[in-house]
Amino acid sequence: MALSNVMSQSLISAGNSMKLARIQHGIKDRMDNEAGVLSAEIKLDGGRGGDVTKKNEKLKEAEEKAAEMNAAAAETMGDLNKGLKRAAEEDLKETREEKRQAEKAAERKEAKKAQEKKCAEAVRKDADKAVDKTDLDGSVGSGDGIAGNVVDIAADGVTPDTVQESLRPLE
Repeated sequence: MALSNVMSQSLISAGNSMKLARIQHGIKDRMDNEAGVLSAEIKLDGGRGGDVTKKNEKLKEAEEKAAEMNAAAAETMGDLNKGLKRAAEEDLKETREEKRQAEKAAERKEAKKAQEKKCAEAVRKDADKAVDKTDLDGSVGSGDGIAGNVVDIAADGVTPDTVQESLRPLE
């Protein structure tokens, strides 16, 4: 079964969404790593009595950026899931419609076949009525019917020579 247009577009969109989510997770991981390094530096510098104010600000920014990227990736994945679910529902509707149309076409074909059969039967019955078998059987014995008539083709102007001439190709 081929993919519908809806599903094809949805899968393309899903692929793009997955790429975006990977990028967002990559940024989040990088910010988490940076926050881990800053946290370790703050502990070391704080233990030595150094000023850690700027590093605390950078740590806070890195943690915020990581949380922001995590939320963005989660939203992207949520949108991706919704989009795939919607596409699957639309694809199912489209498949059902195609199936319904195929069934209707099969019913029409079956009805046409039945109509043709009915017409053929009616023609056969009419032919049977037109040719009354009892008249034919009675006419054979009397010599009055089709089988009893003798046609004199020579008297009607048809001779072997005229037949041969009529069968010759025109020049």
